[in-house]
Amino acid sequence: MGLDISSFAGLSPSPDAELDEDGFPLDEDKFMYLDPELIKWTEENFPGRTAGIEPGIYSFERSAEFRAGSYGGYNDWRDHLARMAVGMSAEKIWASGWKGPFVELINFPDNEGVIGPVVAAKLAKDFAAFEHRAEEYSASIPDGTDWLENYREWKCAFEMAAKDGAVILQ
Repeated sequence: MGLDISSFAGLSPSPDAELDEDGFPLDEDKFMYLDPELIKWTEENFPGRTAGIEPGIYSFERSAEFRAGSYGGYNDWRDHLARMAVGMSAEKIWASGWKGPFVELINFPDNEGVIGPVVAAKLAKDFAAFEHRAEEYSASIPDGTDWLENYREWKCAFEMAAKDGAVILQ
């Protein structure tokens, strides 16, 4: 098991999409379902993260997927992200209530959630602004090439979602 990431750009409500008996789009290459319970849970636990997106069936212009790693591997990656960006562990960021670059991802679940276009745009800027530092940092850690590849995958996901989209962690 691990953390899978789906990103979407150009979401447009599509209430007329053909659905299966469980209410999911039949054509997953053209339509996606944003679960009301997942958005509700995200907002209850991480207010503001879904800004700009509502539950429902959407068509999309583009989508992409990647595996962020095992849950433990993702937590290690996220801890390195925190250390690279601000010089403190992810746990210290969680405990302190600190605000700054990447906090919306560092202080977010490692197993599920939705990030809407407003927060995605902020995170896309963070990833772009820190890319050179991330390249330098990756040279100083074990498996740095893999860490940097994952950094770039996240960067692309948030750039995509910033364009009227969403990033879904599952």
